[in-house]
Amino acid sequence: MMEIPVLFSIFEIEESLGVEEAPLKDMLRGTGLRYTKQRGEVLQLFREHDTALTQAELEKMLPSQFDRITLYRILRSFEASGLLHKVLDDSGTTRFALCRTGCSEHEHHDEHVHFRCSSCSKTLCLPEVAIPDVKLPKGYVFGDAKLLIDGICPECVISSN
Repeated sequence: MMEIPVLFSIFEIEESLGVEEAPLKDMLRGTGLRYTKQRGEVLQLFREHDTALTQAELEKMLPSQFDRITLYRILRSFEASGLLHKVLDDSGTTRFALCRTGCSEHEHHDEHVHFRCSSCSKTLCLPEVAIPDVKLPKGYVFGDAKLLIDGICPECVISSN
């Protein structure tokens, strides 16, 4: 029987990932997800953008070897593990943004306002602005609240002056 030489050990592969990918690996491992190059690339895009992104926007930014199903599965696994949260806008398009604090697969803590700029169309998380408490009439049970504010972002205000 012919022996096939092992070219790289798992440790050599991990070392070759470099410093830039180490935080990505830590983020994924912290949620119980295994690091893959594709997961790392998607997570890096979210870290580079301060806006909520759609799957279509991500598809345009990622290399062509990504297929829609793989990206869909990555987004769903990130949401289920507490890395991302959904941001819904009134167009019906689902956007995703990085969770900021203490989210897990069982519970998201992203009760903050989202802001959509009517000039540049970016959707941003405003974690410093909490969704106000709403007192429901007797018999109603609160489940979830989402608040999307439309307006003009600071960048567009500056550029219009």
